Amino acid sequence: MTTTAAAHIITTDAAALGDPEVIVMTRDDEGLGADEIARYTLHDGVDPVELLADHDWRVTGDPTDVERGYWIVDVERA
Repeated sequence: MTTTAAAHIITTDAAALGDPEVIVMTRDDEGLGADEIARYTLHDGVDPVELLADHDWRVTGDPTDVERGYWIVDVERA
């Protein structure tokens, strides 16, 4: 069982993905679907990694670019 989660980061550069925010989700390692753990509004000028750190999350991997303005990074509780 993994202790990491996935932070889905949506910035103002994203097209048609909704408001800028960071959504922390469980990992879907068993194909049962992922659950939302936390959701944070991402304001202009705020670094998503710093926002995660402010909420006790530590980035544990390199980000994966999904599309412009949307990326995913592994996180764990700090």
